Amino acid sequence: MAKPALEKSVREIAADPRLTQRSQKRLRVAAYCRVSTELEEQESSFEGQVSYYTDKIESNPEWEMAGIYADHGISGVKDTTRPGFMQMIEDCKQHKIDMILTKSLSRFSRNTLDSIRYIRLLKSLGVVIVFEKEGLNTGELGSEIYLTWFSAFAQAESESLSQNVTMGKRRLYKEGKCSFQYKHFIGYRRGADGQPEVDPEGAKTIEHIYYGFLAGKTPAQLKTELEQKNIRSPSGNATWSKATIQNILRNEKYAGDVLLQKTFTADFLTKKVKKNRGELAQYYVTDNHPAIIPREIFQQVQLELARRSSRPKISQRKSKTEQGKYTSKFALSERLVCGECGCMYRRTQWVKRDGTKEHVWRCINRLECGKKYCKHSPSMKEPELQKMIMDTIRPMFTDSERVRAALIDVERKIALQAADQQNAAAVITRIQEIDQAMSNLLLLVSHSADSSIYYEKFKQLSKEKSNLQAQLKVVGQAVQQDEERKRQLQTILDTIEHTAIEVNEYDDDLVRRIIEKITVMPDGQLTIRFKSGLQA
Repeated sequence: MAKPALEKSVREIAADPRLTQRSQKRLRVAAYCRVSTELEEQESSFEGQVSYYTDKIESNPEWEMAGIYADHGISGVKDTTRPGFMQMIEDCKQHKIDMILTKSLSRFSRNTLDSIRYIRLLKSLGVVIVFEKEGLNTGELGSEIYLTWFSAFAQAESESLSQNVTMGKRRLYKEGKCSFQYKHFIGYRRGADGQPEVDPEGAKTIEHIYYGFLAGKTPAQLKTELEQKNIRSPSGNATWSKATIQNILRNEKYAGDVLLQKTFTADFLTKKVKKNRGELAQYYVTDNHPAIIPREIFQQVQLELARRSSRPKISQRKSKTEQGKYTSKFALSERLVCGECGCMYRRTQWVKRDGTKEHVWRCINRLECGKKYCKHSPSMKEPELQKMIMDTIRPMFTDSERVRAALIDVERKIALQAADQQNAAAVITRIQEIDQAMSNLLLLVSHSADSSIYYEKFKQLSKEKSNLQAQLKVVGQAVQQDEERKRQLQTILDTIEHTAIEVNEYDDDLVRRIIEKITVMPDGQLTIRFKSGLQA
């Protein structure tokens, strides 16, 4: 028996008048404004944008002012560097905003991924964004595909602007033009003509650092001295760091030169800056501004930095590192060498039977490993060693004829090297010819079915080029060494002739200035090589 059909009934549930009234409340509308360059300020001023949106929101009876969020003089590539933008996003998360007005998508963000991410986030929070220039409203269906396109265009425009700025800077680099940063730079100030000029007070600090370092002091010791003298660091702090002092010692600006394009921006979106290790060309500008440190002193400091960072092996016993650690406490720690095994000497202490102590210098191999590696090296009592050194140094400051003769020999050698330097020009020309010939061979190889016929010729050219480059290197090193010897000898000669100097007591600073190496022979005698090239 069929069941009777059920009769449907529909009952209307009335809307809640309170919710209806809430939906009819005025929209809470905010605006976002941004300008990033002076050019943009001229076309549409920052104040003009703020005033425009303030009037627009307040003049609409259906809208309620939720705030004007703005970033002035900030790029739109990275969201985290825009405090106004991030505050607006945070207020949206707290449901304080219903709609955002902005001039264009490029004002909102120039990063495609960030732009789409924030648009979707705000859309999920029920916040509508209106882009006036593009005529887009994120509350309308189908708007996201257009937003993606426009965001990509905005990012491409930002990348193009970044490339233009970069190319402009590199063009100035090629012309040797550069800006000088004075804010955290000690020793220089902006002159009346806008160019760098020496700041006398700062220059004294720079000279103290450079000449103190050449005298054997470490960055740690220089740091302590500067702090004790209450000298402020480049950033204005009462304390200095060793890294700051090392950076000052390596900065070519103090010699009057400038190295351009030390760093570069690897990614215009992340603004990540990398050290230029050869990826891009660099430009060295000589005599760009007045020098505080003479160029020869600056070069000596660079050599000393390299020497200290590449200390020789301290002993033949296995250790965690094969390099020794530089110390400035005793000058002899850097100069006293065993004549048998070539290892450095170390200062140590002996305790006598009566309890008294005395300092002696011993070969580290002999000290740590016994006679296994070094059988005959003598132990040198410190007072006797110092007396022997001073007895060797003293004649140098009284025998001016010997120093003058050595100076004449060096000058004669430098004069003879002038011919070598002329020959160097011919060597450079030949290297250029070889480079061209090798390029031609490579071109022939790429169009030849049998490349073996060119291989031997290419090998010969390559070997000739290596030999010529080695010759140039030898000539350059020889000239540099002789010029340094000449300078040292001239300094000694001037000291002898114009200064009444007493060389009686042992002085670590004097040893650092004039002695390069002291070799202790197995019989206890000393062989001293001076920085001037003289030997005793």
